Amino acid sequence: MPLAITFTTNLTAAQYDEIWRLLRQEKADHPQGRLSHVGFEQKGVMRVVDVWDTMEHFQAFGETLLPIIAKVGGEAVPEIVEARHFQTS
Repeated sequence: MPLAITFTTNLTAAQYDEIWRLLRQEKADHPQGRLSHVGFEQKGVMRVVDVWDTMEHFQAFGETLLPIIAKVGGEAVPEIVEARHFQTS
């Protein structure tokens, strides 16, 4: 069953954009197992919602992502739940 993962962050939009630049530089912007990603600004900070196929793929990507988040001076705390339903168009 897929995992729905939401992130509470302290990231500004500029920091989020920098994370994406660094992920592209590392060729890590399309990690194995991530089924969808959406990032949006809410109350001045970025929120992220991902869907992953397995915990193992999510954790493997974390080994790349977490140092990048730290590099831009941010924090992102995940909340992980099993998705009851996931559909793509």
